[in-house]
Amino acid sequence: AFSSVVSAILINWREVTRGVLGIPGIERPVLLGFTFDSNLRFLALVWLVCLIVCLSAYCLIRGSYGRALRGVGEFTPAALSIGLNVAGLRLFSLVFASVAAAVAGALFSFYISFIDPSSFSLADMILVLTIVVVGRPGSFWGTVGATVGMLLVPEALRFVEIPSSILGPARQLLYAALLFLFVWFNRARLFPQERKV
Repeated sequence: AFSSVVSAILINWREVTRGVLGIPGIERPVLLGFTFDSNLRFLALVWLVCLIVCLSAYCLIRGSYGRALRGVGEFTPAALSIGLNVAGLRLFSLVFASVAAAVAGALFSFYISFIDPSSFSLADMILVLTIVVVGRPGSFWGTVGATVGMLLVPEALRFVEIPSSILGPARQLLYAALLFLFVWFNRARLFPQERKV
């Protein structure tokens, strides 16, 4: 619902986003006088940014912040009872995730040199949700592995002789089946029984 509201705002805010026409002609970034005009240079930039974001997330998760966040996720009343700032922890994790998503969106717009409100649809959000569920919430390496797997497995279907009218729905069915299977087999971990003191 929130994404639909944001999408409607972006479509109707023509002075900033040009509505459904989008923003064309986005040039490649220039950092410290170095232009990332070729795809190989841009790939190097993407890998560098990805490494920085992943290292930052890994350091946060492995430190005291990650332990506090796991405590909040497992049993909020206990985290409150030992004096953890639950609202502050959740706000910081939201801000960190939003910054990482904004950086990814900026790199995406530089790569395709065009962006419009329909660039990020409900199917993209379902893919991200599937990656989180398959990789297990709270697991850094699980999420990284799920990201690589969920993005590379459908790419293998490109080399199979399947008509494009079947390939698109088959990809969505594959995501739906994987999401259902992982939710079913991880239901005890994803939906734990409520603890009582």
